[in-house]
Amino acid sequence: MKIFVFAIALVVSAFGYSQTTQLGLAYDVWPPFTNIPDETAVATEIVKTALNRNSIAVKERVLDFNMVIKGLEAGSFQASPALWKTEERETFLLYSEPILHNQLVLVGLKGADVSATSMSDLDGKRVALVEGYAYGEEVENADGVILTKGKNDQANLLLLLEKKVDYILVDGLLVAYLRSYQAADAEKHLELGATPLVTKALHFAIQKNIEDAEGLMKKFNESISEMQVDGTYHRILKLNWIQADVDGDGVLEMIPGANAGRVMKNAYSLNGGSSDSSNIYYNGKLLNWEDLPDDVKRTGINSQDVQDVTFLSFGL
Repeated sequence: MKIFVFAIALVVSAFGYSQTTQLGLAYDVWPPFTNIPDETAVATEIVKTALNRNSIAVKERVLDFNMVIKGLEAGSFQASPALWKTEERETFLLYSEPILHNQLVLVGLKGADVSATSMSDLDGKRVALVEGYAYGEEVENADGVILTKGKNDQANLLLLLEKKVDYILVDGLLVAYLRSYQAADAEKHLELGATPLVTKALHFAIQKNIEDAEGLMKKFNESISEMQVDGTYHRILKLNWIQADVDGDGVLEMIPGANAGRVMKNAYSLNGGSSDSSNIYYNGKLLNWEDLPDDVKRTGINSQDVQDVTFLSFGL
């Protein structure tokens, strides 16, 4: 009898484990946010790290995007790391607070006017997009804009350098990488827009009907807030500085990572947009640059600035 009871206990325990400490995570290939194993996938890594902090393991599947959504709706998978909100999906998915924002930034050749704030400002211009990306109607159906689609950002950069298009639209994260790791090439060849033309919040999402979905998401959101200020986001995004609204007042603060050094102008914003605020969030406090400890505000070249990291090739 004791053995029988023990066996039942194991079955119940295993069922509970599958519901509370493991999630089936499904996503498509969408670099640099989601990707095949061992490739850069910042949204997936952010989500997995936050879940692991709450003792939740993941079982991953990489599929076509349509299969991901169908699987989530059918219950084949329990979660996805990087989704935009839609009314239809909200009927069966519970969304986190934004983990990142997709920010489409205009990039042109050196000397080009990149001051446009909407697609309507680009009437008559040739603009390259990445084939297969869901840019939305605001971009895809922009009146008067001549759209060209390349297979990736690298292909589109070559189109720009060869003057076959006037502009390319790239995500703000890639722009941040160019500013941090390929500043010399970017300065020589490109004009990088400062204001995103389109900004969309990117969310982790879980099925509404999984056990204690609300509680799981609450803990996940708390972990994300911690990761934004404890250096985890900096490590995953490979950035020395980021901007985020730490105190919820609607103003973005500058947040230094472990290799910060000088303040990074136009630092990547987790919330979309940018801020001229001089407030720096460090060690749980809002400080000005002059109030930072000397060992934090190192000047000169940062260790990450000299890494041999290439995100786009400028060779013709």
